[in-house]
Amino acid sequence: MTTSRPNHARANFSGVSRRAVLTTALAGASAPVLSGLAGEIALPGAAAATALPLVTPKSSQAALDSFGVCTMPTHDHSVYQYRSAWMQQLSSLGVSFIRGAYANGFAATAETVSLVRKYGMKWGMGIIPDLSMSDAAIQARVADIASKAADICLYVEGINEPNYNRIGSKVRVDWKQATLQKQKVLWNAVRSHASLSNVKVLGPSLQMNAATSADYKWFKDNGLLNYMTHAGTHCYPGGYYPDSSYASLLAPLKTYWGTRPIWITETGYNNALASSGGPKPVPEDVAGVYAPSAVLEAVDHGYKVNWFEALDDVDTASKNVVEANYGLFATGNAMAPPWRAKPAASALKGLLTGLADPGPAYTPKAIRLKVTSSAGDLRWTALGKRNGSVRLYLRRSKPIYDPIHRVRLKVPAVPVTIQTASGTRTVSVGSSVVTVVL
Repeated sequence: MTTSRPNHARANFSGVSRRAVLTTALAGASAPVLSGLAGEIALPGAAAATALPLVTPKSSQAALDSFGVCTMPTHDHSVYQYRSAWMQQLSSLGVSFIRGAYANGFAATAETVSLVRKYGMKWGMGIIPDLSMSDAAIQARVADIASKAADICLYVEGINEPNYNRIGSKVRVDWKQATLQKQKVLWNAVRSHASLSNVKVLGPSLQMNAATSADYKWFKDNGLLNYMTHAGTHCYPGGYYPDSSYASLLAPLKTYWGTRPIWITETGYNNALASSGGPKPVPEDVAGVYAPSAVLEAVDHGYKVNWFEALDDVDTASKNVVEANYGLFATGNAMAPPWRAKPAASALKGLLTGLADPGPAYTPKAIRLKVTSSAGDLRWTALGKRNGSVRLYLRRSKPIYDPIHRVRLKVPAVPVTIQTASGTRTVSVGSSVVTVVL
């Protein structure tokens, strides 16, 4: 039997990569095992090139540029007050941009602008903290960006979760009308500055569990899509494999806002294993296995994605506060650095630094490639660089942890055969990403 994983929209990338997983096991083939991203395998031998499908890899640098990390640049009374330390840490991971609020007139903002420039990164900027912000204040904030930070501004973002209030008070009855009005002001403000002509404008990211199909339809019917270049959204996997909630959570957005490319402004895993309610936690090592796959799944779907978040808050080692335990770096009992890199940070560094391929936009050439396995859950992504090299990133998409019962799940490695014009090789692939040089 032959199965294939369907192609997804490939917005914002230079090539269209086909991924077919054929269920044909080859007996007697050798199967060296790789751990995570630590190794790369070169392919010897020869294969009949004309018998293999043509696959166009995506740009490796475009894949890198599609991934950012959420931060809190203006927080002067939390762990984020140590801006130079966490910016250096994110740069060392190979992160291409941060997401965080931009607030004009604050020293913290000026420092963050300087650090983003220093590390050659970009900044996805939140502009509107709540629906009470005046139109004049929105316009002034955008004007400040235009004059002081246009070179590092990747995007500006509409209001975050206008349909939800974390402190438990009631959401405004007119939240949709107010959100639409503020988005119009934001759009017009950005478009009034020539220095921001290339800046993307993201729409509001609704709280996904509180949003309804009727909400998305209302915004479409009332013209929201005219005031955004990308559809912003949150999409947390609930402790499962990174794309496990794509179909359910993104369905209404794709139905009504699907003419705009999708930017997942928040996704990630919390490690608050002592928590008793709220989002389901996972152990740190489980998040470490899933993190590189989160990058690759977004690439394959044609999405951009922001990981939430850079740093834990102090949780006195009890690990019972969900919001304090999403970070790539653990703070321990004190806010000040040094901080401990969690497995997710180490795994992302292994992936992201290998993706770097700086230079102008590049479209890789098509190659002959066939990937064969008995596992129907095998995923693979082909990424190419300007020097002509292509790397194949393989992983199984079965969950390795049950967040409901909080037990680990066994996902055995399976043999995967890779055929190219230059040879055939069988490798062993489990849940951790395996990198193969074609």
